[in-house]
Amino acid sequence: MSLIFSSCSTHDEVTAEKLDANTSKVNFTTSSRLQDYNEEYYQNMMSTLRSNIDDILNESKPANINLYDYKVRLLKGELQLPEKSYQRISNVSENLLTYGRNLAITNKVDVNLEDDSELLALGGLFSPGDNINVTFPGDNLMQVNGNVLTWGEVAECVAVGVGADAVFALSGSGATAWTAAALTRAFSAIAKRFLGPIGVAIAVVTFGVCIAQQAND
Repeated sequence: MSLIFSSCSTHDEVTAEKLDANTSKVNFTTSSRLQDYNEEYYQNMMSTLRSNIDDILNESKPANINLYDYKVRLLKGELQLPEKSYQRISNVSENLLTYGRNLAITNKVDVNLEDDSELLALGGLFSPGDNINVTFPGDNLMQVNGNVLTWGEVAECVAVGVGADAVFALSGSGATAWTAAALTRAFSAIAKRFLGPIGVAIAVVTFGVCIAQQAND
């Protein structure tokens, strides 16, 4: 089957001004066990990652475009990310990578444990309290990033995260419902096209901003 994701907002709704650039920088200790993570730790980790990535990208962003548009153009391969920025984003994404691997192993999620892109996507899409052992959109509501939302709201934020201007058709495995693994692979496949795992890291923090906005609407 295929799912159609349509953008939930104009680019102006997810701009640099919408992102919390004042989030405090926290040096997280990398955990080796999923039970060491809790919702507060996860949200702080993601907030810090978002702030760090925004700071790094703002240094190379052209003056004539906003931060969200810069991210989208990077993900689409329309602009090049400086090598120094690429390495710095890789470094600040290490905690999310470790969390994603632990989440996959603990919940036996069918993703490639050797693929950093899939692990970053899984970690960025699902928080420790989310029930990822369900299929959707069979359920009317689903829990993502610590928020309970409709499948449509989540799909819209996926589109925003990967930079969908209009619609994306994401091909699944042929099943009638999507699992956490299938959504993770689909998200990763689009986000990593031009920047590899770094593209996924950029996309998941934008996804998280959209999810928070949807939850507060």
